Amino acid sequence: MAKLLLSLFTIIIPLQLLSSSYNASQLDSIPQHTPGTGRNSTILVPVAFYQEETSVGFGLMGGVYFTKNRLYRSSNLQGFVIYTLKNQVKLALLPKFYSQNQRNYFSGHLRATHYPDKYFGVGPSTSSLQEESFTSREVSILAEGQYLINHHLMLGPALSYSTGFAYNLVPEGELAMARPPGTDPYHMPAVGVVTSWDTRDNILYASQGELVKLSVLTSQRLFGSTLPNIRAKVDVRKFIEIAPNHIIATRLFADMVWGDSPFQDLPSLGGNEVLRGYYHGRYRDTKMISLTSEYRFPIVWRITGGAFASAADVQPSLSAFNLKSIKYSFGGGLRFRVNQAKMHIRFDVGVTLDGRPAVYITANESF
Repeated sequence: MAKLLLSLFTIIIPLQLLSSSYNASQLDSIPQHTPGTGRNSTILVPVAFYQEETSVGFGLMGGVYFTKNRLYRSSNLQGFVIYTLKNQVKLALLPKFYSQNQRNYFSGHLRATHYPDKYFGVGPSTSSLQEESFTSREVSILAEGQYLINHHLMLGPALSYSTGFAYNLVPEGELAMARPPGTDPYHMPAVGVVTSWDTRDNILYASQGELVKLSVLTSQRLFGSTLPNIRAKVDVRKFIEIAPNHIIATRLFADMVWGDSPFQDLPSLGGNEVLRGYYHGRYRDTKMISLTSEYRFPIVWRITGGAFASAADVQPSLSAFNLKSIKYSFGGGLRFRVNQAKMHIRFDVGVTLDGRPAVYITANESF
């Protein structure tokens, strides 16, 4: 209860600051293919939060939202820097840019982390008794460029590079003894392809449309990789507006690795996006599949609500997935809209089937 009250208190800080810059005359949505004389919006706010993975954290969160022309898809540049009482540091820059004619799209990330964390082993049936601590340091760069083939279909190349290592291992623990990939320093340059089909009416808070995205990246010794692998991600999202501002959102997400992968970067469950309610990384393996459905509804003013249910699992191979091993969670929360691009501050509580809650406070929807 104390953790929940702390989360409710800390969310007030960014919301008060964000609301002071909001223009009440802004439109409720970005009209499709409608020129106009709107204006771009910029947000920079201090944030304070609590999550199980981080304890109490502080930092800055900001973004520039290019909505001046009120195009079908609006570009934005988001970023954050945070520090937590667990001595975790995260920095990220997240660009999403569309060309003026909407035919070219660039996205990616630049991330750096110093992150004390927990490791529970690899597999779908690991025990909480296997928990051990470690600290990870990682730098990751991703660049994806897509060209609009037709009105909604995009295709293009992808490049990435990641490097990192783990230390502060538990003596005689699994990481110290087995030293799985990712324990020692690694370098993984990768090349690949990404394609997407996108009919959403808004990339931050869609009320209708769909997104189907497939990316495949290969990291090989020919490129200088110390951990050769192939990674594929399939992301399918569907949004249906069943009544004005009442939305059913569904996401099917699969993350699969063949070859060697750092244990820190294995497909995993938990956190504020996949299977909310579980500790991020509680279960990890080379294959992960998740399904989430969420009902989003208006409450009052700029405040909306959400209720969700999720099912997911990890396995060492696709043929190993079975109904008995699936993990479930459910929950709900509140969202606060802060600008005309429909950026939201999100407060969620996820609960596992054994009744264990987890609190999340972050920007934007989980999908």
